[in-house]
Amino acid sequence: MPIGKKVLFGVALLLCASFAFAESVRVKSANVNVRSTPAATAKVVAKLPQGKMLEVIEVSGQWTRITDGAITGWVATALLERVAEAPAAAPASSGASRSSGTASHSSAPPAHRASHKADSDEKPLNIGIAVDLENNSVGIGFGGRVLFTPIASRPEFRLQGIFDLFPKSGTPWDLNANALYVFRQVNPDFHPYVGAGIIYSHSSVSSSVDVNGVAVDVSASGSSTNIDVIGGVTYKQRFFGDVRIVLADGTPLILSVGVTF
Repeated sequence: MPIGKKVLFGVALLLCASFAFAESVRVKSANVNVRSTPAATAKVVAKLPQGKMLEVIEVSGQWTRITDGAITGWVATALLERVAEAPAAAPASSGASRSSGTASHSSAPPAHRASHKADSDEKPLNIGIAVDLENNSVGIGFGGRVLFTPIASRPEFRLQGIFDLFPKSGTPWDLNANALYVFRQVNPDFHPYVGAGIIYSHSSVSSSVDVNGVAVDVSASGSSTNIDVIGGVTYKQRFFGDVRIVLADGTPLILSVGVTF
């Protein structure tokens, strides 16, 4: 056999071997993010439906680079399941594929429920800082908060703890615990949320009293526990803005804008 034909024959064998051992994966959850690089903070370039078949390009740590011919990017490996396929035999089993596809579809969770599943790159715990405005005494302060997902499979339900500090306000500080519901499927970037909880406030009042012609400074402090409601929105799971209304006498309004990490 001429050398040229031998080379071509060898290349053909390599291509056939590569195709035969190409690894395929299936998407396990709905609305899975495809990112530009293998990082949780990378740009989302596409979203994949549950059951989507993909070809593996490479694996790096907890991330897998995939393609379907039109989309190429990185997906959290935990959201994919390996599929043993025989590419050459696929056309002959088209009838079986249809029946298998039907069975798979019937066993899959409804779309409106599956869409709530979290990406594995969504952190269960976020720590944030905010700038606060309390209109009860028009005090500007700072807040720290912790946002926690108690059930990994239900990321729309979150718990939030907040500490507010108002150095020059009648309410120097307060502690707030809220249960939140996040509308994750309204928009890929904007996630509105609502909730309610309990707020513990420490207050102090100081004034000057005239006693026999002498000005005497009098101060008093106390604390109270009340119920509050909260509504807000997050942007790209990083920036947020919300408003809290404390259901008590005076009904203080607390506005917050900040960032989570």
